[in-house]
Amino acid sequence: MSLLRKLAETGGEVTHLETPAGRLRMVARGSRKLPPLLVLHGLGDSIAGWGQASLPLLARFRVHIVDLSGHGLSEAPPNWKLSTMLAGARAAAQAVPGARIVGHSLGGWLALKLILEGSISPPGLVLVNPGGPLLPEAEWDPFRKLILADDHHGARRYLRSAFHSAPKALELFPGEVLKQMRAPPISGVITSLVESDFIASGDLANLSVPTRLIWGASDRLLPAETLPFWRKELLRAQFHLLEKAGHCPHLERPLALAKVIAAPF
Repeated sequence: MSLLRKLAETGGEVTHLETPAGRLRMVARGSRKLPPLLVLHGLGDSIAGWGQASLPLLARFRVHIVDLSGHGLSEAPPNWKLSTMLAGARAAAQAVPGARIVGHSLGGWLALKLILEGSISPPGLVLVNPGGPLLPEAEWDPFRKLILADDHHGARRYLRSAFHSAPKALELFPGEVLKQMRAPPISGVITSLVESDFIASGDLANLSVPTRLIWGASDRLLPAETLPFWRKELLRAQFHLLEKAGHCPHLERPLALAKVIAAPF
């Protein structure tokens, strides 16, 4: 078990969910007397990535984190379509009724889709640098090319785009970064997307769930129009710009992120 996963799971209750998208691994930590919170991580991430950010949340919530289909220690899905990823996320969300949902990147996208389809109605939704807006192809094409890069130069460009200040260990070993980028969850999901998977302007007009949008100010990974899209479509959402963080605030500023996640709506 990696050190980060050990940090995220130590003292927790590990369960497995049988879903149409494969068997999912989930961990729950914290007092059962506290309100539940469910974390849906981003593309290529896992329970392990939320080890640091989840610790401060245990004072306020019983925290549940799931390895999405094909990620971490969960089984690979039958395919990488967004609808399949959604099936796994749906099962996880329905297994923790009444949970505040935290969705990062792909996880935020999935959370919004689940709410829009009516399968969940959480007491609160926290979106952290969410993906998924329907933008012109010209906006998404550079992102796809960056994510699907196949050389060390591309891996370094990814690190500069994803982080405010990329971890030195990752910069020193671009081959490991490239290996992760080439892994089936990332390339599989990215290449399986179709237009109907995205969230279009107007789709969120009737969103009634209390929502907080957190954005790492140095995110240069998602298309530049992503944040303006969400600010326009989520007019009633609380907005918090997190300085000195890129696309992955849970890795760069875990304590600051946890404080904003835990704040009352």
